[in-house]
Amino acid sequence: MYRYLSIIMVLVLALCSSIYAGDGNIIKNKAKQVKVYLVPTKISIDNKDINQKEFDETLKSALKERRSVDFNVVDNEKDADYIVSADIKEYYYSESDPVDMITGAGAIVADMAMKENYARMIVKFSVDNAAKGKCLYNDKIIGTITEGVMPYKDSIPKMYSRVSRLFTVDFSKLVQ
Repeated sequence: MYRYLSIIMVLVLALCSSIYAGDGNIIKNKAKQVKVYLVPTKISIDNKDINQKEFDETLKSALKERRSVDFNVVDNEKDADYIVSADIKEYYYSESDPVDMITGAGAIVADMAMKENYARMIVKFSVDNAAKGKCLYNDKIIGTITEGVMPYKDSIPKMYSRVSRLFTVDFSKLVQ
């Protein structure tokens, strides 16, 4: 009896995992398409290494890759459901990671002893309803990365990706 029950359970689990373990198209096909216009990103900092077009392409890719919502980036505001604006407010890079707020002297000493590179980017995002012109979202996204070896030039595209992905999570919650 237990043998048959365990076989049935294994078959049920295998069937369920094959339904949900696909490439995510099951979820995306059921989602309504959300049309988004991306206003060219404003850069409010004085850093010649920050590239508006590269950031915009990374944000566009992050939206397209989001599985829970079918974001379609359109070329003009008239075709959009939502208008997304971004303003890069800060970029900071350090060859030494700042000491984290950790309790306990041992943990603080261990954190201080580690040699890691650190980057932080702050981007202010806003989302407007294209039809009504009403602001639905206005918030700063703060992305940080700490890695053992992360040269300055490599940190910038990583921060574009981090901040873009954090924003797409918030934006997905807004439109669902």
